Amino acid sequence: MNRGPFLHGMVRFTNVNYKNNRRRRRVTLARTIVNLIFFALGLAVIVAVIALGLGKIFLVGAAFFLGVAAVPLLMSAGKNMVMHETEIAINQKRAEMELDYNKKRVIIGYLLMFTPLYILMLASFFFPALDAWIVPYIPVFVYTLIAAVLTAHTVEALDLSIKKYKWIHISLFVVIAIAGFFIRACIMFPWLNSK
Repeated sequence: MNRGPFLHGMVRFTNVNYKNNRRRRRVTLARTIVNLIFFALGLAVIVAVIALGLGKIFLVGAAFFLGVAAVPLLMSAGKNMVMHETEIAINQKRAEMELDYNKKRVIIGYLLMFTPLYILMLASFFFPALDAWIVPYIPVFVYTLIAAVLTAHTVEALDLSIKKYKWIHISLFVVIAIAGFFIRACIMFPWLNSK
C-alpha cells in the first residue's frame, strides 16, 4: 500500500485540527500602519462632511457602500468556515476515521455564503425602472447558480445530502422569482405609474 497520501493526509488533518492552530495570519506592521492612515483619513472625511452639513447624504452613501462591501466579506467568511470543516472531513475520510466536524459552523458558513446573493437577487426587483430590473438580476442569478454548483463538492465531502442541497437552491430560486414578480406587479409598477 502506498502510505504517502495517507501520511500526507494525516499531517494536514493534524495541522487543521490542532488546538493552537491559527485560522488567520498575523497582520504585518506595514499593513497596520496603512490601515491606521486610512482610518484617520476616513475620520477626517466624516468630520468635514458633518461640518459642511451634508450628514444625510453621507449616511445614505455610507449605508449603500456598507451593504455592497458586506457581500464579499460575508461570502468570504462563510467560504472559510465551510472549507475549514471540509478539510477536516476530507482528512478524516482519508485516515478512515469517523467523521467529526462542526456541523453548526458548516450551516452558518453556507448561510453566510448564499444569503447575500439571494438578498441581492430579490433586491433586483426593487430597481426603480419599468423593465430594468432584469439588468442586475441576470448577473446575480448566474453568479449564484455558479457558486451553488462549485460549492456542491463540499456537501459531498461532508457527507451531507446533495439532493437536499440542490432542492434548497432550486426552491429558493423559484420562491425569489415568484416573490419578485409579485413585488413588481403589486408594489413597483403602481409606484412607478403614479410618478
